[in-house]
Amino acid sequence: MNRLIKNLHKLALLATFSFLIGQAPDFHLLQSIPLPETNSGSDWDCIAVNSIADIYLLDRETGHVARIAPTGVVINETGGIGNDDLSFSDPVDLMASNLDILVSDRMENQITWFDRKLQFISTDKHAEIFPVQLIADDLDIFYILSKEQGLIWRRNFNQWDTQEHIDLMQNEKSPDCIEDAAIKSNGNLGLLYCDGTVLEYNPLGRLVRTFPKMISNAKYLVKYKKSWLLVSEDGTIRLSKNGENQIGSLPVKDIIDVCVIKSQLYMLSPNGIHIFSE
Repeated sequence: MNRLIKNLHKLALLATFSFLIGQAPDFHLLQSIPLPETNSGSDWDCIAVNSIADIYLLDRETGHVARIAPTGVVINETGGIGNDDLSFSDPVDLMASNLDILVSDRMENQITWFDRKLQFISTDKHAEIFPVQLIADDLDIFYILSKEQGLIWRRNFNQWDTQEHIDLMQNEKSPDCIEDAAIKSNGNLGLLYCDGTVLEYNPLGRLVRTFPKMISNAKYLVKYKKSWLLVSEDGTIRLSKNGENQIGSLPVKDIIDVCVIKSQLYMLSPNGIHIFSE
């Protein structure tokens, strides 16, 4: 009888685990794109994809920004380390919004705008913001993460002024521990911390939900459809879908950066750009 009770208890635990985890997300590889050589000889650091699937890469070491074709050939390029409008001191992030490309320069406290062909548009300087990541929503609003200031700033694309949006010092976690940030279609902003926790804020900047750690070494957070998708460097993924937490893995290792456009998952690794879809 005791053995039967123990077996029934194990089955109950397994059923509970299956309900919480669910089936693994069924992503399949659509395409792999070879990478062009960087000017520094090192790996590309950031990837961004615009609304018409143009692909952009940033090499932080040299400040080199490239737009590449689906074959991996460089179509347009710009940037470098220097003091003119087309150069950077400390480029840390690359973001696509509609057909514009934005590069944040942490030490210069500035954001440089380019068109889709990487022609220079303008440079926005901000006093003591130290922007380390740019995040755009679907309503022509973008957000600037500043770990030094412990703040997330909010700005409309057609306005100059930035506004303080979220005071990151109001929670117990250090801003230095933020790994990544993303925005859902409903305007909620998610912050992934180094312990695997995700904090979700509503469009008013109020904390509305905390997601506990679900996968080890989560490094990237992206919006996938109406859900959060977490990705680790070894290809482990966690997707929150229909009330279930689905955990699986993708055949990509040493992931450097991740982005999503039109429900397609772009993964940058030293071996290329790998595009997945369900």
